[in-house]
Amino acid sequence: MNKRFLKQHFNDASGNLYEAYLGDVDQRMDQDNGDDLSQSDRLRLFAATQVKDPKVRWEELQRVLDVDRFASFLAMEMLLAHWDGYGLHTNNYRIYHDPRTDRMVFIAHGLDGVFKRSHVSVKPPLRSVVGRAFLQTPAGQAFYQRRLETLFTNVFRPDVLTNRLQVAVDHLRRGGLKPAEVAAVEKNAEALEKRMLARLESVRSQLAGVPPSLLEFNAQGVAFLSGWREERDIGDPKMEITRNEVRSLRIQAIDGEETVASWRTSVYLRQGWYRFEGRVSTQNLVSRMGRGAALRISGEQRVPVLAGTTSWQPMVYAFRVAEDSDVELVCEVRATVGEALFDLGSLRLKAGANHAAGTASE
Repeated sequence: MNKRFLKQHFNDASGNLYEAYLGDVDQRMDQDNGDDLSQSDRLRLFAATQVKDPKVRWEELQRVLDVDRFASFLAMEMLLAHWDGYGLHTNNYRIYHDPRTDRMVFIAHGLDGVFKRSHVSVKPPLRSVVGRAFLQTPAGQAFYQRRLETLFTNVFRPDVLTNRLQVAVDHLRRGGLKPAEVAAVEKNAEALEKRMLARLESVRSQLAGVPPSLLEFNAQGVAFLSGWREERDIGDPKMEITRNEVRSLRIQAIDGEETVASWRTSVYLRQGWYRFEGRVSTQNLVSRMGRGAALRISGEQRVPVLAGTTSWQPMVYAFRVAEDSDVELVCEVRATVGEALFDLGSLRLKAGANHAAGTASE
């Protein structure tokens, strides 16, 4: 996002452009464009979000925020299930102060994780500063709902999405790839199309009044977990579901470079405390950064880890859900060499566990 981008979308490229990673408008941001380094425009936006009276707050937001574009921005993030964006995670976004309107405009960024979680609620959680201030006004909530329905009807069309995907695949087939690479592209495209269509059905059901299904717990307050998927963030680890005596999720760092990879599944939970539990074993697991194998939830980093060589060890990660929302559970490895196994049969959630997040392994 440079001056050419700003001229294309705003005509005037002289305004301040901010970028953020796991931060919100209440913090100083990296500034990529603009001569005024005081960030007074960001501070005005933050001040508007802090107005107590919802009616007055809505009036203030309209002065400093392009509310029309923000409604579209937030609705598209939720339609795409942009888990790592502003609405769900206060991450991967840009803000431009448009000199022509003197209002702030949010811009989506870092869209590599869209469509991975088909059943995310279309109701944004109230985590982000601007999203919370916007949605906790009657006018903002109504504005968002209308825009969500309009975009779903007019833009989020399955024929357009799947045709666009097929055009991209056809283009890649002509790119001189090796047969194995073409096969991988086709496999990934097929999986993406299934997730797209699943997301469309989930949104359609939610707009018809059917909320996402809550995770079911047994009489003992326990829910066993399924639907695990691979995610490779750094490196090229070997990942598989082992078929040995103990069926496990396996992650092996094999190239001597720092590897970050995980198995993940998403659940929809009610407000409350939970414990994510499971058994983990490691073999020659080494990290130059003092990390290893861990259980956690997405968005939380401070967790106990296992490293070196260990037999099966129980691990626990306790966390609190502030409001009914989607939570992504993570079985993760950060290492340079070695492997970790996560016992599939032991991975579970316990409800009602009131402990501080980041509980040490037990």
